[in-house]
Amino acid sequence: MDGMSGGMDMSSTGLFVGVNKRIAHTLWYIVAAVTAIQGLRRLVDISRNYYARRKHNTLRSAVPSRPMNVVSQAYDTIITIFRESTYPMLQPFKGRISRYFSLPPLGHCLLLLTYWTIILIMLWTNVFLSPSSDLYGYKWEKPAFRAAWVSVTQIPLVYALSSKFNLISIITGISYERLNWLHRWVSRTLFLTVIVHWAYFFHEWKLADFVKVELQMMPMVKYGFGAWGVMGWTVLSGFGLFRDLCYELWVLQHLASAGVLLWLVYVHVPTYARYNVWLAIGFVVFDRVARGVWSLLNNTHRFAILKGKALGFKGQAEALKHGYLRLTLKDTGLRWKPGQHAFLSMPTWGIFESHPFTIASIAPSSTDSATNTDLELFMKCHSGFTRRLQRRAQKSPTTVHKIFLSGPWGTPPLASIERANSLIFIASSTGAAFTLPLLEHAVRKAPYVQHLCFYWIVRHDDQIDWFRARLEAAIQDLTSLGLENITFKIFVTTSPVLDVEKRESYSMDLTETEKDLKQNGLNVEVASLSNSNASSVASSRRNTTSANPDLVVPAHQQSEVSESRPLSGTPPTLAICRGRPTSFDILIRPTVERSMGETYIVACGGKSLMAQVRTYVARLSDERAVHKGTDAQGIGLFTESYGW
Repeated sequence: MDGMSGGMDMSSTGLFVGVNKRIAHTLWYIVAAVTAIQGLRRLVDISRNYYARRKHNTLRSAVPSRPMNVVSQAYDTIITIFRESTYPMLQPFKGRISRYFSLPPLGHCLLLLTYWTIILIMLWTNVFLSPSSDLYGYKWEKPAFRAAWVSVTQIPLVYALSSKFNLISIITGISYERLNWLHRWVSRTLFLTVIVHWAYFFHEWKLADFVKVELQMMPMVKYGFGAWGVMGWTVLSGFGLFRDLCYELWVLQHLASAGVLLWLVYVHVPTYARYNVWLAIGFVVFDRVARGVWSLLNNTHRFAILKGKALGFKGQAEALKHGYLRLTLKDTGLRWKPGQHAFLSMPTWGIFESHPFTIASIAPSSTDSATNTDLELFMKCHSGFTRRLQRRAQKSPTTVHKIFLSGPWGTPPLASIERANSLIFIASSTGAAFTLPLLEHAVRKAPYVQHLCFYWIVRHDDQIDWFRARLEAAIQDLTSLGLENITFKIFVTTSPVLDVEKRESYSMDLTETEKDLKQNGLNVEVASLSNSNASSVASSRRNTTSANPDLVVPAHQQSEVSESRPLSGTPPTLAICRGRPTSFDILIRPTVERSMGETYIVACGGKSLMAQVRTYVARLSDERAVHKGTDAQGIGLFTESYGW
C-alpha cells in the first residue's frame, strides 16, 4: 500500500522494512533447513542400502538392517524415537459430517504445532510499542505491517506444496500427495494471519473515523479485502465435505480461485514485496510445464506416434460385483514403480476431469521390455466419473475407451522394503492394488528378507479372484527361493453364499482337512473355499484344472492355524479366514519378535484401519524398547489411505 498508509511497511520512510523482511525470510530459511535435513536422511538411507548390498555379496549371513556400530545404533535410535512419536493416530470419526473433522496422525499434529509456533513468534516478536517510545503513534500499524509480511511470505509455500513437481519432493523424496495435508493447513494459517493484518489497520481507521476515506483513497485496500475473501472461500470449500460433494466442480473452481488470488495479491502489495508472488508463479509454471512435457511424452508413447500409434491409450472397463470396476489399458509402453498411481482422464466422460488410481499391475523391471506392458486399475464406484463408467461397462462391456494418463506418481518405500529382514503387508479391499505390487517387488528385489506376511481383508469371496493367481505365483516364487517363513491370509468379512454344486465339491476335501487339524488339537468351524496350493500353481500354468482346497477358518483361530502349518510338512498356501482379524498381536507381533533385523510394515486401506495399525506399531515399538539398549530391532511403517 504505497502512499498514505506507508505501504506494506511504510515504504516512504523504510521504518520497519528491514526488520520485517528479515523476519519473513526466516520462514524460508527454516523450510530450507528442514528440507535439507530430510534430504540428508534420504542420502544416508541410500548409502546404507548401498553398503548393505556390498556386505551381502561378501557375507551372505549378514543382516543389513541391524546396526553394527555405535554410529548406526545412535542413528537408528533417533529414527525409532521419531517413529514412536509420529505414528500414533486417534480413531477417525465415522459420522457423515463428523468424519471430516478427524484428527490427523500425531506426527502431523506435532509438525503443525511447530509451524504455528514459528508463525506466532514471527508475528509477535518485538511488535508492541510502549507509551514512552518515539514510534508510539504507530502502535497499531507495526503489528499490522508485521502480519502483512508473515502472510505474504507464506503464499509461495502454499503454491509449492500444491505442486506435483516441487523442489521439496525432489530433494526429500516425499511424494506430493503426502504433502497435500500440509498445503491445506498452511493455507488455513495464511487466512488467519491475514485477519491479523487487516484487523489492526481497520481498528486504527475506526478509531480515527477514517474507514470510508481510506477505502476511497487507497484502492489497493479493496484488492486486499478481495484477496482475503478468496482465501476464505478456498479454505471453506477445501474441507473434505465440500470436496466430496462434487469433486470435479471443486477442482475447476479451486484452480480459478488460485489464479485470481495471485492477481489480487500482486495488485495489493507494494513492488518490493511482489517477489513472493513471482516466486509462487514460478513454482506453478515449473510444475505445469514439467507435468505437461511428461504427460505429452507418455501419451504419445515417447514419439511412437511416428510409427502409426495415436495419442493416448485404449482401455476396456469391466464391471465387477459389489460396485467395483476394473480398467485395463493394453500395450501402454510405460514404466512405473510398484505402488505408484496415475491420473486418469477420459474426454468422453468429462473433458476437464482427472482422477487418481493406484496401478495394480506388476511393475516392469529395468531389464524387461516395455513394449507390451498392460496397465490395470481397480476402483470402487462412487458418484460421478466412476459411476458413469460403471454403467457404460455394464451396458456395453466391449466398448474401447480413449484414455490419457498423467504420471506415474508417488514415491513408494522400495528402499526400505529391499533392506528389511521381515516384511508385513496389510490391505483392505482395493488397497491390495497398492500392497501386492510391492510384495511382488520384494520377491524380486529383497534378498535379505527372512519372514514375509501378506494379509488382505475383503468383504466378499468374489474379490479374492482379483489377485488369486498373482498371490499363488508369489507363494510359489518365494518357496522356490527357499523362504519358509511365509504367511498369506485373506480375511473375508461376510458369510459365504455357496451354491449346491460348490458345496458338494468341497465336502470330500473338508473331511480330510478337519481330520489333520484335529490331530493338532484344533477345533475348526466348517467353512471352506477352493484354492490352489503352491504345488498346484505349476499345474495351473500348464492349463490343468487340478486344485487342492485350502483351509478357510474363523479369524479368531488364525494364529493356531498359522502355527499348525509347519507340523503338516506341506508347502505354504493361501489361507482363507472368515471374519475380521481380532488383534494385530496375531498378525504383527510374532514376525517382529522372530526378526533378526528391521521389520517393515506396508498397509493400505481405510483411515480407521490405518489409525489402528499406526497406533499399534508405535505401542509395540515402545513396549519392546526398540534400539534403546535392548536387542529389539526396528519397526518401520508406511501407510496409504483411500484419498488424501
